[in-house]
Formats: sequence, structure tokens, C-alpha cells
Amino acid sequence: PTARAQTGGEWPTFAFDAANSGYAPDVQGPTEDVGGNWRVDLGPGVASSPALVDGTVYVGSDDTHLYALDATDGSEQWRFETGDRVTSSPTVVDGTVYVGSNDGSVYAVDAAQGTEEWNVETDGQIAASPTVVDGTLYIGSRDDSVYALDAADGTEKWTFETDNDVSATPAVADGTVYVGSEDRRLYALDAADGSEQWRFETPAQITGAPAVSDDGGTVYVGELAGNLFAIDTESAEADWGVNTGGAIVASPAVDLETVYVGSRSGTLYAFSVAGGDERWSFETGMQIVGSPSVAGSVVYVGSQSQAVFGLLRTDGSRLWQFDTEGFVTTSPAIVDGTVFVGAGDGAFYALQEGARLPTTETPTPAGGSDGGSSLLSLLVLPAAIVTFVAFLVGTGYVAKRAGLFEPIEQAAPDPPDSGVGDGESDRSGAGGSGGSEGPAVGGELFPVWDVVIDDVIGRAAESRRTATEDILITKHVDPDTLAQPMVAYEIESLWDEPVTVRLSEPLAGSGIPDEAIGRLGKGWQVLDGRILYEVELEPEGTARTVVARSDRSPDEIETLLAKPRVTVEQ
Repeated sequence: PTARAQTGGEWPTFAFDAANSGYAPDVQGPTEDVGGNWRVDLGPGVASSPALVDGTVYVGSDDTHLYALDATDGSEQWRFETGDRVTSSPTVVDGTVYVGSNDGSVYAVDAAQGTEEWNVETDGQIAASPTVVDGTLYIGSRDDSVYALDAADGTEKWTFETDNDVSATPAVADGTVYVGSEDRRLYALDAADGSEQWRFETPAQITGAPAVSDDGGTVYVGELAGNLFAIDTESAEADWGVNTGGAIVASPAVDLETVYVGSRSGTLYAFSVAGGDERWSFETGMQIVGSPSVAGSVVYVGSQSQAVFGLLRTDGSRLWQFDTEGFVTTSPAIVDGTVFVGAGDGAFYALQEGARLPTTETPTPAGGSDGGSSLLSLLVLPAAIVTFVAFLVGTGYVAKRAGLFEPIEQAAPDPPDSGVGDGESDRSGAGGSGGSEGPAVGGELFPVWDVVIDDVIGRAAESRRTATEDILITKHVDPDTLAQPMVAYEIESLWDEPVTVRLSEPLAGSGIPDEAIGRLGKGWQVLDGRILYEVELEPEGTARTVVARSDRSPDEIETLLAKPRVTVEQ
């Protein structure tokens, strides 16, 4: 079957094979005392999962490039520039690297030289990864379509149109293409001509790739309501379904007996393929938005707790944990005893047994507490101070519910002088700059605002990054912790000179008064039916802000995640 076509010395595509199984039975990865062998920085973030063939790692970056790195030391072999962020994961077949870009194009790049062989433009961003089988490339686009292209020259063979974005990677097995859409359907298409064989309706949008069992008889898919379904490929009916308690945004991995899936509840689950019974679960501490990988006896998974975990496949016990400095939203690739994985801060790692980066890195051994709240582990503080921080966050939220943030701001002490210019800070933005009032001095947030933004990001049911005019904006939506949805923004400039960034969002018909936004969104204002925010950023500067959307209901997540209008002034 297609699902087991690869060898243990390579990881040539997202989730290891064309069936998206994420299962490499002949690969042996690290099992204990795991640390960093090398690390390279690839720009503002890595949301692309790596592929590895012939000693070279291929991975996309938010800096618009596809990179080729030497697997032994991380040295750059070449980089290929696209027109936007590369969150699609590359696929390597017969000396060519195939990858999508948020600029809407699919690229074929020479694997040795990094030169373009061809590109095909679609009408929407491409977040999905290409799947290549028997000379045909299959890929989805946010123009609502699935494409089949000739892998040799990009010639279109067929297209299939759905009713919403296709951001999930297709799985191909036994002549059938399985692909999910945000129209809440999983489709089975004839690989030869794209004709629909069947469709399966789900309660919510599908953003993660389906995975096909080794025998081709079952396809597994998750969706944003938190359900995982096992669907018979012949009858198109669900054999079973389970709910994970949080949105499933990534694909499951499946071996011969177990299907593994993570959700925004922060838990990785292992379910029996036979009937969906839970075999074990593991709490990572924060949301899981990347797909697990299974190699040998170990399940590897990243988490927004800023950590990568190695778990024993049979019972889910933690073998090791490696702490990163950014959210891990990608799927690890495992080759020759090494785990390759990227993080949201732009770092890309190669992890091995007994390795240590030239820092103060100390690996977390097995046997500690289940779950990896590495954010707290980085705070070497007495327990009393940690308790106070938790109290501060809790008090802030209670105050927000009561509408008391104005008194809190007036009573708060002045924050320390950061010594940086307006808008230039890794933790800037809730108050913004450009003359708007708020608890920000020199772009530096007073800690209560910083932890509120962190908490909104940590509790977010969904996150999405977009790019406009070399400005990257990541939106995080927490729809139901408070009485109204909360939206946190992370704003990153790729400009090499100072710029003023203005972003705006349309208001719902009910509108929202200025004072309601001002309580937890300093720097925001209402004008002509829109909410507006402005911030000055230094070269390659960053900012953060948060706003309460009382004009929207908690079930309008897609609307809240929509790309904001952005203008840039030099």
C-alpha cells in the first residue's frame, strides 16, 4: 500500500507518506537524554513541517523562503524565495522539492541547486502540503479548490471545487484522493480524473489532513468541534467517532492498532483503531496544533507549551521533553536517530540523544510531571512569586468582567523604563503608540497586560497568521473564557526601516461603544463602522495588542480570524 512506501533513511513528505499516516515503523528515533544537536534561526517563525532526503532537510519559513539545510550541522545549502510565508510542508520526489506558499503558488524547485523548475498560481493562499503519487501532484488551496498537476511541468490535470477553503493536505491511497475542506466535508475523489466518489459531512470545519490506515479500509479525520471520525472507505460511513474536548486542527497519525491525535485541549490521545476506545492520554500543558509522528516505539509531538515530547507508544508515558523558546505547531520528522522540528520563534532544531546545544540547556528527564508548561519552567522564581502572578492574572480577568480595568490602570505603578523606542519590544503593543493612551511606555507593556495577552493566546480556540505589505499578523481568538470573545494580535514587521502600521476590522451591525473596547484594548478606536489600531514599529519590530469583541458572538470564530485590513506608512 502507498502508506508504507518510504524507507527509514528519509522523511520525504508531510506525515511521512502519501497516506499521511505519520507512522514510520522502521525508523528509530531518540528515546532518552535528548538535547539539541544543532539549532538555526530561520526568520520570524517556522510553521512548516520538514522533509528530509539524502542528508538534506527542506523546510519553509515565515520569512517567505524555502530552505535546504545540511542534516548533520544545519548549514544552509540554499534558499528559495517565494512571494509570501511558506507554511506548507515540502515534499521531495525524484530530485525535486514541491511546496506551496501563501502567495497562492505551487513551486517545483531543484533539490540540489534550489532553482525553480516551474510554478503554478492559484487564486488563494496555499497552506496545504503537496502530495505526489505516480507523477501527479495533489494540493488544496484557499480558493476552495483541489488541484491535480503534472509533477514534471505543472500542467493541470483536473480541479475539484469545494464550498470553502482547502487548507488540509490530501491523502492518496489505492487510487483515491481524500481531502477535507472548511465546508465541513471530507471528500473521496478519483485520483485519475477528480470525480467525486463520496463525501462525509462533519459538524465543523476540517483544517487537518486525513490519514489512511495501512490496509486502505479506513480514513481518519478530525474537525474543529473536537471530533475524530473513523470512516469506512467503501461505505463512506463512520465506524466510530470520539470527542477530544478541543478543536482538532492537525492530522492524526495511525499505526496498525492505534490512532494518535492532539487537540486544543492540550491532550494527545491514543485510540484503538478497532472501536475508538481510549488507550491512553497525555497532557502537554497547552494546545496541540501540530500532527504527531510515530517512529519505532515512540510518539513524537510538539505543543504550544513550547516543548517537544517523546512518549512511549504503548502507554503514553513520557520518555523525554525538550523545551524550546517558541510554540511548536509543526510535525516532527525523524531520521537516523534525530528529530527535526521547527518552532514559532523561527528556531529550527535537530534533537539527538546525549546532545547539548552550546547554552545552559538542561533536558527534562522522564518521570516528571505529565504536561510541559515550559513557560513556567523558564521562570526561576520562588513559589510565592509564581502564586502572585497567577493571582494578578485572575484578578485582571475578574476586574474585566466587572468593567474595572480603568481603576486598575490608575492604581498601577509606573512600569520601568525599557530604554527602547516606541513600539520596539518583543512584548509591545497592548497600549500601542502614536499618541494613544494606555499602560505602555516606550512600547513596553506593564506586566498585567502582557500576561493577559499571554493568557488569551494560551486559551485561544483558533489562531491564524496572514501577511500584507511585509507585515505578519497572527490573530488568536479566545471565544468563551469571558462574556465576549477576546482577540489577541501579534504584529511583526519585515521592513528594514521604521513604519506605522494601521489595522482595522469591520464591526457587526450591533456595533460596540468606545468605552467597551477601551477597558481591554487600549489604542483601539471606533470609526465609520470599523475598529482601528495603530502602532509605530522599528525595523523588524514587533507589537502585541488585545481587544474585546462584544459585537461578535463566540461561534463567529471564522469571522474573528478573518484577515484584517492593513495599511503601512513609511
